[in-house]
Amino acid sequence: MVRETEDKEAWCKHGEKMENHFVSTVAPSIGLDVIINPEKKTNKYTYDLILDGTKKADLKHQGTPFFMATRYDLIPNNTVSFNRKDYERYKKLYPDIFVVFWVQWDKQSRYGVDVDAQNGVWIFSLNELGEQINHAPLHTYQKRVKDKRGNAKDSYLIKLDSSNRGGIIPLVRVDLKKDVTGNTEPLRG
Repeated sequence: MVRETEDKEAWCKHGEKMENHFVSTVAPSIGLDVIINPEKKTNKYTYDLILDGTKKADLKHQGTPFFMATRYDLIPNNTVSFNRKDYERYKKLYPDIFVVFWVQWDKQSRYGVDVDAQNGVWIFSLNELGEQINHAPLHTYQKRVKDKRGNAKDSYLIKLDSSNRGGIIPLVRVDLKKDVTGNTEPLRG
């Protein structure tokens, strides 16, 4: 299903499904101790996850490469976007939060840029992100300059390989298939 990139509500609903799938399938497959933050039941704006039993964490699923990374002399396969408004909000409300980037896309080409398939999880403390942000390019979304729906207007470009925790997941694809009995299981490959 293709979603309009500026439809924030649709993306938030999709994000909830991805959070549940991450906690139930992806995290256990890589030995990551994570649960959905129980506060999410009453406050949809709070952080997403609890990591390692006590640490605040927010999940950022990236299902499409940031092809424009090449304009900033960055490698799309190794670059994710991180909204400036999220960074500012986290600094104010959750300075000890961790940001979990779950990256998952197939090999593809757009805008004359070829990107290999990527599937992995990278974890950054907010301080680690802050160090990178001090030197990171800030990309402005042209479609959102006059946005009134609450979408982020710009994002920092973050290099995944600067994370001390995480990396490529070689054997787990998180697409789901249904077998003939209707059971759902993760695809391996």
